[in-house]
Amino acid sequence: CGKHGIYVILDMHGAPGGQSMNHSTGKAGRNLLYTGGSNMTTAELLWSTIAERYKDEPAVAAYDLLNEPQNNGGYIGPTAWDAESENAVTHTNAAYDRLYKAVRGVDTAHMISFEGVWSTSVLPDPAEYGYENMLYQLHLYDTEKGMINYRLKELRTARKEWKTAVI
Repeated sequence: CGKHGIYVILDMHGAPGGQSMNHSTGKAGRNLLYTGGSNMTTAELLWSTIAERYKDEPAVAAYDLLNEPQNNGGYIGPTAWDAESENAVTHTNAAYDRLYKAVRGVDTAHMISFEGVWSTSVLPDPAEYGYENMLYQLHLYDTEKGMINYRLKELRTARKEWKTAVI
């Protein structure tokens, strides 16, 4: 990518144990990153190793710590929390905190991305946690104009109030 002037966002699409029940994590129906023994420790080690490898790479724009966490819609089970429920928000933001610290322990230069998946309302105010150089994401699959406008307003509000980049 660097050779061709392309920036990349390195994305943890399938975290150890799965960060949601969705098949996009590599195996549907697990969502065990948060409660599955050594999964979080393994994820921290993966991210610190990735950050160590790419800390001086200018082609890397950001580290996207978890792809679509809590994308549990349509699944059932003890860890199939609704994306904006208290359980989902608590577990996801605790995971983000640990993974943020793992990356920042070796790389303070690159942007770190948190995904609210469907809403920025589930993400923490970066200033309250001392997070710096952040990117907040939503993945919009909406097709209704009203919902798209609502989500865009959320992104603008996050950018303005939290002074964080958004995508």
